[in-house]
Amino acid sequence: QVERAFGLRAIEKLADLSRYPELSKEGRATTLRIVVALTSSQEEKQLAIKSGLIQSCTELLGDDDDFVREQAGYVLASLASGPYQAQPHFRKCNTVMRLTNVLSDNVNEVGDAASLALLNLSVSRRGSDMIVAAEGAVKKVAAALLSNSKTTSLYLVSALVNISRYFKGTELALDAGVVSSVIELLRDCPDTMDPASIDGLKVQTL
Repeated sequence: QVERAFGLRAIEKLADLSRYPELSKEGRATTLRIVVALTSSQEEKQLAIKSGLIQSCTELLGDDDDFVREQAGYVLASLASGPYQAQPHFRKCNTVMRLTNVLSDNVNEVGDAASLALLNLSVSRRGSDMIVAAEGAVKKVAAALLSNSKTTSLYLVSALVNISRYFKGTELALDAGVVSSVIELLRDCPDTMDPASIDGLKVQTL
């Protein structure tokens, strides 16, 4: 079924499969991975939103399978960079809280996906306001800055750059003790010429 999902109804069919209770964990992860690949244009993102993928992927952030959680996060990251029509769905599904809850997942790749979704949301003023309005979200973002994954750290510190453009976001970040975390992150940043460095991490931290 996953392999036959193509053409004009591909995203709708994949959205249905993502909710199909008898689909194997491998099939569900593959379904979500294909959705990520397909939602490259604004039109495809709109179709994915209309097909209910924000709700189903928000719920799948709590799945038992690591790869399903990861791919659900990447679908949300893709849709977070889409049209403004996505934002009411993120708000209704309480997606920001679910994303911040998995930042501390024991699988780094899940945290990477969730942090990218938060970064993409934070790009717009409305998205930043949504993160700020979610109770405890900025505090969890600040707490996860010193993640085991430097990719997660990059995405989160970049999201904080966006959030802190506005007074309330700055206030919440400071209250969360972000200054000491950022200083420690800066100390831990590899030199930019170091092969282990992550492009942009030191700049965004500064």
